[in-house]
Amino acid sequence: LSFELDRAASFDQDLAVSVVRFAQPADDVARLNYAREIRTYFPFHDLCFEYGRDAFAIVLPNTDIDQAIRSMENFNDKMNEERPGSPKMIFGLSARNGRLLGSERLLSEAETAIGKAREDGRNLIFALRVDPGKYREFIKSTLK
Repeated sequence: LSFELDRAASFDQDLAVSVVRFAQPADDVARLNYAREIRTYFPFHDLCFEYGRDAFAIVLPNTDIDQAIRSMENFNDKMNEERPGSPKMIFGLSARNGRLLGSERLLSEAETAIGKAREDGRNLIFALRVDPGKYREFIKSTLK
């Protein structure tokens, strides 16, 4: 993720990350099935990772937050159609959005989005939208 963030910044491209967690505890078969589906669905296999025991992280290069949301919605719809009895997933998303930040921050924002999705209870896909202008103003104010 750190390398991809550096690459995106050097080419002034966006990058989104999604953390995908099981809504309820899942068994090994469900985790394996989701891992296979994620690797099949997303084009960059080397940018899909297990993230702890009950989650996955998916890095979406050259993708803004709106594109990432649509991608997760499409993936979730596909899973619901093809595996109707499979455990529900919660998707938390964040994007670089012109910011220079580290992988820990981006993953933390995606985890925060998952918390917001859990609080909401209805929306399984939640994205943190960051205003790059406000972000730059905040950074500028901390440098004074």
